[in-house]
This record gives sequence, C-alpha cells and structure tokens, in this order.
Amino acid sequence: ADEIDLAELYVSIQSASNQHDYLSRVTLDVTKQIKEFQENPFLLTVKKVQAQVHDEEGALELSRKAISTASDRVRTISEADSAFSTTGVQSFALESALKQLQEVTAANLE
Repeated sequence: ADEIDLAELYVSIQSASNQHDYLSRVTLDVTKQIKEFQENPFLLTVKKVQAQVHDEEGALELSRKAISTASDRVRTISEADSAFSTTGVQSFALESALKQLQEVTAANLE
C-alpha cells in the first residue's frame, strides 16, 4: 500500500493555491488589457488577447479543481488518521478486548 505524506500533500496544495493566485492576477491583467484595446483599431491584437484570457480562465478553472480535489483528499486522510489514532478504532477495540479478558479472568478466579 502506498503511504501518504501529509506534508507533501500540503505543499502540493500550497503550490496549486499559489498557481491559482497567479492565474487570477494574470486573468485580471489581461482583462484590463482587453478593455484598453477595445477602442484600438488593431482588432487582431484584441482577438489574440481575448484568446489568451480564455486560455488563462481555463487554466484557472483547472487550478480550482486541483485545489478542491487536494483539499478533499486532505480531509479524507485527516479523518482516517483520526479514526486510526490512539483515540480511534484501535483504542476502542483494545479497550473492549481488555474488558472481556478481565471478565473472563475474574470468572476463572472465583
């Protein structure tokens, strides 16, 4: 089974978040450029910039999805980590077995 490194996953989420922020800034900058070029007679340039905005928006959406997927994975891993920690399922099972062992031992000693 593959072992999951939470620190590595966190770094990955941070990187995706930074990329998302960068893409948001680029999209805003390109949108501003489009507004500036709308009255420009060089429509070809405007169309190229609009295509770039479209591409950046697509990359931004992919970034959002990656962040969402990674966040869901961290949440799932955290829940599993909590369930199998010293206060989770294993502890409950051991406490139950210990209680049964004490009852059997007490019954045999009587």
